[in-house]
Amino acid sequence: MNARFLLYVDLLGFSDLVGKDPDIVPTLFHVLDRLQAHRHGSFDVIQFSDTLLVFNNHEPRSDHDEYYFTMYLCEFAQELQYMLLSRDVYLRGLVTRGQFEDTGAVPNRIHKHIRAFWGEALIHAYRVTNSIKAIGVFVDDRIKPYMRVFDMQLYDDDERQVWFVDTTSLSKQFFDHVTNQTELSMVLNGVRLQGMEHILSYDLLLLRNLFQHAHDGNLSPNVRTKYLTTWDMYRRKYRVLCQEMEGIGFDFSKFIGHDWEPMITRIAQQRGFFG
Repeated sequence: MNARFLLYVDLLGFSDLVGKDPDIVPTLFHVLDRLQAHRHGSFDVIQFSDTLLVFNNHEPRSDHDEYYFTMYLCEFAQELQYMLLSRDVYLRGLVTRGQFEDTGAVPNRIHKHIRAFWGEALIHAYRVTNSIKAIGVFVDDRIKPYMRVFDMQLYDDDERQVWFVDTTSLSKQFFDHVTNQTELSMVLNGVRLQGMEHILSYDLLLLRNLFQHAHDGNLSPNVRTKYLTTWDMYRRKYRVLCQEMEGIGFDFSKFIGHDWEPMITRIAQQRGFFG
């Protein structure tokens, strides 16, 4: 296989987690073990330490397959971030396309005792991901033509060209088109009528955590910058929503039209929809 669609994900702060709370590590691996990617017949998964790789296991046969692979890789990253949120753990990842070989792929397994994997796409993803000063999932110019479902913002406009992918459910509920508080109230009411509060609660918790970590003096400036950069990207897109949350000090018991705090507290205590 000359080229694969590859999702490369790093769990941020993994070394610190191991040092401060080693008991959380089995919990994180349990989360990773539950990903839908393991049960999807079109993809293989490799997990090593704090890095996750997901890639297609057969060649795309049409344009539809290329769009399909791209969409699912973004959805796997979305699912993982939702599940990690209850642990206050975050990811940074890249979806790219390029040469990637895996000797452990069935039925093409060629070694008896080891699983070897390598390729230009893996090196590229590692380098690009480690240069990004933000959290979340990104795509590069190799993948951008296949993006049909998720919204993007340009993160880096140098030769590399990397786009930040909005993996929340906010855009699907038209929060990006809200221009005032009245419209915001109407959209929130629509979310409740559709029974989508559980997903929105995850998104609200994510935004609150981004803002709070960005302004946490106990974190290093480098770490705060990653949270702040991501918060700023969401704030530019969801200006009215973010302004409203800032205005109430992220106290969701005062949020428009509903007390969201119990549901958000439940998520933070690892008893949420993805808990």
